[in-house]
Amino acid sequence: MKPSKSGEPTSTGSLPSAAERAYEHILDRILRGEYTSGDFIEEEPVSAVIGVSRTPIREALRRLAAERFIELIPRRGARVRGVTPQELRQFLEARFAIESHCIRTICTRKPAIPAGLAHLIGEISRLVMEQKFFEAAELDRQFHRSIVALAGNDLMVELFDMLRFRYLLAMLATPPDPQLVRAVVDEHVELLAALSAYDSARALKLLAAHLDPEHAPRFHVTAEAAA
Repeated sequence: MKPSKSGEPTSTGSLPSAAERAYEHILDRILRGEYTSGDFIEEEPVSAVIGVSRTPIREALRRLAAERFIELIPRRGARVRGVTPQELRQFLEARFAIESHCIRTICTRKPAIPAGLAHLIGEISRLVMEQKFFEAAELDRQFHRSIVALAGNDLMVELFDMLRFRYLLAMLATPPDPQLVRAVVDEHVELLAALSAYDSARALKLLAAHLDPEHAPRFHVTAEAAA
């Protein structure tokens, strides 16, 4: 079966079901910021755009509500959720637990550091300057996923992949301040340098600062906006 963006197989082999198409359509627009926190998703326009009835759209909305991307409000409809400060903190704690373990493993085993990691940093910077924030957020996720994968633990990669949608929502909730973006790029450069030197203490210190919601200004702003 062909996997969907969520990593799950579609129900009809290579052709997605109507509910799957509706799910992918709505989710894509949430992740791209076309539906923002607090927006209500109207069934009729979605039905017209993708050519399905309202029944599969409601099925897709129930699935998105179960995944906590939206909330279903009686007599009002489906509203896009934001990222709360508590959710942001939990997300960052989970990331640090996974990534710090992998950094320790990498610095102990000393595998070759892929040259592609430096290229990803350059692409992240370029995409942000072009205001392609969804694409930049996805490349940021790929950068950190590559570090996790380098540790050689498939289960860690699987756990990291489970955070994908929360990862993108947290990234996209950050205001696109060019100064903050430059700081993020610099943090990636420094982290890669420490990892390339197999300097575990330095890499872990940088990762902790990179994921600290109290001190990293982009997360501080995000948490205030979501409160």
